[in-house]
This record gives sequence, structure tokens and C-alpha cells, in this order.
Amino acid sequence: MFAKELQHLENIFKNFNLFISRNNNAMELLFLMIYSLEQMLLVYFTLNAHNHIEYIISIFVIIFFLTFALQKLCLEIRTKSTEKLLNKSKMEKSLIQNDAEILHNKNRELSQELEEMYERYEEITKSLNKRSPSKKGRVNE
Repeated sequence: MFAKELQHLENIFKNFNLFISRNNNAMELLFLMIYSLEQMLLVYFTLNAHNHIEYIISIFVIIFFLTFALQKLCLEIRTKSTEKLLNKSKMEKSLIQNDAEILHNKNRELSQELEEMYERYEEITKSLNKRSPSKKGRVNE
């Protein structure tokens, strides 16, 4: 029963990570809007509540730091997903380079074999030409 809830929570976090990774600019814009809203609310409440200014500023600081921590978390998620993608790309590049090197070596070997076969063909052709009688002196029958 408890495992099912944990699985559901894990799926939510995976989707959240995927959303953050795919929507970089939207997340930046969202946090800019949140910071702006927080500052506007601070100005509004400080102008309208003179008696409780200490509480308003304290609450603002707490909310500001919470927003900052959430933005930091989002940036870390995006950085980790980018690093994973970069590492995957580096590994794929390494495998492709390795395969290309193997193919290049096989191509070189096949080219050498082809050249050896062609030289052998030339030798056999010359040998056969030396053995066969000349057709110059023959008369058609």
C-alpha cells in the first residue's frame, strides 16, 4: 500500500524533472514573474500596514528564500539532465569513433588484399600470355 504511493510520487517527480528539462525558458520566465509579484506585494503591504512592518518583511524574506531555493532546485535538475545528455552523447561519439576506426582498418586491409589479388592476377595473365602460342603466323583455315 505504501509502495504504491511512493511509486506515484516518483512518477510525479520524474514528470516534473522532464518538464523542467524541456521548458528552460518558461521556467526562467516563471521565476522572474514570481520574484516580481513578491516585490510588488512587499511594496503594497509595507505601504498599507505600518504597524506590522516587521512581520511583513519577515514573511517576505521567508517566501523570497523559499522561491530562491525552488529556483536553485530547478536549475540543478536542468543541469543534471544536461550533464546526462552530454555524457550519453560523448559515449555515443566514442562508440561511433571506435566503429569508424575499425571500419577504416578493415577498409585498409581489404584494399591491401585487393591490391595483392590484382598483382597476382597480373602475374597469372603474364604467365598465361607467355605460355600461349602466338597467333601472328597462323592462317585462317
